[in-house]
Amino acid sequence: MSNLNPRPTHGRTLIDAYGMGTLFHLSHLQKLDLSFNDFSNSRIFSNFGRFPSLTHFDLSSSWFSGLVPYEISYLSKLVSLHLSYSSISYLVPGRTLKLESSTLKGIVRNLTKPRWLPFEGSFPDNIFNLPNIQSLTLTANPNLSGQFPKSNWTSPLEVLDASMTPLSGELPGSLGNLKSLWGLALIGCNLSGSIPASLGNLSQLGFLFLSGNHFSGEIPSSVFSYKPHRTDNSCPCF
Repeated sequence: MSNLNPRPTHGRTLIDAYGMGTLFHLSHLQKLDLSFNDFSNSRIFSNFGRFPSLTHFDLSSSWFSGLVPYEISYLSKLVSLHLSYSSISYLVPGRTLKLESSTLKGIVRNLTKPRWLPFEGSFPDNIFNLPNIQSLTLTANPNLSGQFPKSNWTSPLEVLDASMTPLSGELPGSLGNLKSLWGLALIGCNLSGSIPASLGNLSQLGFLFLSGNHFSGEIPSSVFSYKPHRTDNSCPCF
């Protein structure tokens, strides 16, 4: 068995019937989807780090809370991690997932498509220097604050979505260094200042969503000179 997708049926989660102890014996799993189960605000099990072949891991909408265990960073083949709404923080204060910086560094070292990572504190300065990251979704992270780093952004990032995350400050000109960027969504991020002319350097850009901010000044003429090289019709998932 390489894939496991135990979704809820008739008010009872399949994972309950299957048994967590048995699950951790499936050492050859490559894809594990536990989304939309009810784990009653329990912590994410450290034993999830015992799947050496795991490439895709989905815990979205599963009511986990507390610290994301460092053992998750042991998943050296992991390329996609989905942690969205593992606890409904708006309805249950204090029942959110938390990701410490040491765990974050270990996880994103391998990930190409981390999604809905539950950041807290300040925006991590090195996130755009990670060598493998292709898609980063930070949408609706109420506990993440601060500003985009102004340091040199160099990564193969194709999609960046930080919409509805309470950032502040200006959009740095170094954003224009993300030569592979295909989709950018920064809706309702409380950003201000001028739109950097360097956005015109993003020749691959196909989607640009900047509504709900406090930008001022003129829109740089370079923004209207896009000549996307991408010819496929695929759409980034925002």
